[in-house]
Amino acid sequence: MKKILIPGLAAGVVILVASLVLMQAFEALIPGLAAEYRTPLFRPWSDPLMMLFFLYPFVLGVSFAWLWLKTKKVWESPYEMALAYFTVATIPGMFATITSMPYSFAMVATWTLGGLIYVLCAAIVTDKMKA
Repeated sequence: MKKILIPGLAAGVVILVASLVLMQAFEALIPGLAAEYRTPLFRPWSDPLMMLFFLYPFVLGVSFAWLWLKTKKVWESPYEMALAYFTVATIPGMFATITSMPYSFAMVATWTLGGLIYVLCAAIVTDKMKA
């Protein structure tokens, strides 16, 4: 369990920081993005349920650590697994999102790029911790 939790939680911290930085960068680069987040399609930050949103990086980090532990014999590196995960999980999900929901291409593109960066962050932590 330690082989999963410690690297997973460490990856969660790195992903959380990366997501906060990326959000600011994306909103600076794409001015309309911030306004899109303030539409009725999203819960307002004043909703207490939104605090659970900050658990996402830790869920991803621990999930990545668990998956790496279970499948590392298959992959040459955690980076290869991260790219496979991104290809299998993120790309189809974002394709479904852009084709079936009223989100802008810019928003879905930032989510897609963010998804790639987050799993690469998890791979970096996993690699550095020799998990």
